[in-house]
Amino acid sequence: MDAVLSRASATPSAGPLRVIVTLDGTSRASLDALLARHAHPVIAELPLIHAMTVEVHASDLADIARTPGVRSLSSDGVVKSVNDKVEFNRTHESDAADGPKHLKLTPQSVQTTGGASAPAVSLRASLGISGNTNAGGVGVAIIDSGVQKNADIEDLAGWKDFTPAKRPNPYDDFGHGTHIAGLIKGKGDLSDGKYQGIGFSTNIIGLKVLDANGQGDVTTVITAIQYAVARKQSLDIDIINISLGHPVYEPAATDPLVQAVEAAVRAGITVVVSAGNNGTMLDGTGITGFGGINSPANAPSAITVGATDTLNTATRADDVVASFSSRGPTPYDNLAKPDLVAPGRHLVAAVPVSSTLGTTLADRLICPKGCNSQNTAAYLSLSGTSMAAAVVSGTAAAVLRANRSTGSATSANLTPAALKAILEYSAIPLDAADPLEQGAGEINPTGAIALAKAVDESLPEASSWLIASVAPYSTFAGVTYTWSQRVVWGDRVVWSDIAPPDGTGASSAWVTLVAE
Repeated sequence: MDAVLSRASATPSAGPLRVIVTLDGTSRASLDALLARHAHPVIAELPLIHAMTVEVHASDLADIARTPGVRSLSSDGVVKSVNDKVEFNRTHESDAADGPKHLKLTPQSVQTTGGASAPAVSLRASLGISGNTNAGGVGVAIIDSGVQKNADIEDLAGWKDFTPAKRPNPYDDFGHGTHIAGLIKGKGDLSDGKYQGIGFSTNIIGLKVLDANGQGDVTTVITAIQYAVARKQSLDIDIINISLGHPVYEPAATDPLVQAVEAAVRAGITVVVSAGNNGTMLDGTGITGFGGINSPANAPSAITVGATDTLNTATRADDVVASFSSRGPTPYDNLAKPDLVAPGRHLVAAVPVSSTLGTTLADRLICPKGCNSQNTAAYLSLSGTSMAAAVVSGTAAAVLRANRSTGSATSANLTPAALKAILEYSAIPLDAADPLEQGAGEINPTGAIALAKAVDESLPEASSWLIASVAPYSTFAGVTYTWSQRVVWGDRVVWSDIAPPDGTGASSAWVTLVAE
């Protein structure tokens, strides 16, 4: 049993609990019989992870745990996208510290004085992007609060509402998912091109799991992941963005949400997850705290993303890991996370004006063409690892498209492991941060795209995947930076100058050491 259920079992209450029962692959006849005797309903079947969600009483947990065929019991916890905590760094005006949290957003959660503000340096400028990073044909499934179409996001490649509302047409009553989608693909038409996402041609699939308060449950998220895996081919889903989560209650090996992410990666889908916003101690001191990674950001195969503060400049020299960004290692397993960091402070994208974020933060809406009653969407500046994850998802889509357009790789596809390694290898390390804060470093879209164009993973494993030489350097604001040339994998930092066992000399770490 996870930590929550262990406590509940020790002090049984009369109220029912929703529990995810993971099976060991043998017969579940004994479990079905026990549930029938106690009239415990089955809420959902979760075949992707060989599990089921049931409603039981705490007094029955021990009997269920001892039943043949049962591997583990996990609480069907609440997942949320925002919290009621703002950054401790009061030298900057604080926006909603958005990301996977377990506390509820309230109007008091943000400072709303001073009117709307937005960074003078755009997201694309801070990333060194000019023009459209073509991601046509690459699909990103956003598992979040929904996606509402607007002038910046005119179409969706797919839609499914997993909340009780089950509405057939795209909508977003919270606003968070639409903001994520805008950072990935927003065209910037609402701002005459000022606030644009990473790649305008990315295909967005909206999978709604959070309600109007930004809340949902683990079972619903897993159900959405199942849907994405089952429709990987029909909807062309290459990437899943998960900017939500809950505290870690058990090791990754038994965490149902983590195991769903791992199953999606095994199915060939790259999963990008926000690390969480637990970077500062909860004692009110504002001191950096480690070990705050959320679930499913502790999934070993996921690309776990922390947030940086670019300090509103185009140079990388002054970028720092944001105070709120969760640091590693992961609870229970002590894995090195995050894998990467990306801009995640004061990022601007559109939200529905009628959504919870749009109404709660109405005085902070940004309308380049004027705010009036005719606006159905307006821009909002938000901060958090949720936003940083969207930046990485958009970059990953552009990297996949670049690789597919190169040589014989047009009919192939980078595996999630190879894509993750390319993003890490080309990242720019931050001088003042260690791997448990920044992973391999800050995302470098232009470098990752250049590297992807030189890689053909369809070549035999015994040969090099490089089909062209690539200099491991990138220039931002006139300054040249060296790539990390390393991969953070599990509890290891893999460097590019590691010699193979056969003594043939140095090998590229991202090519030969993480292919599996």
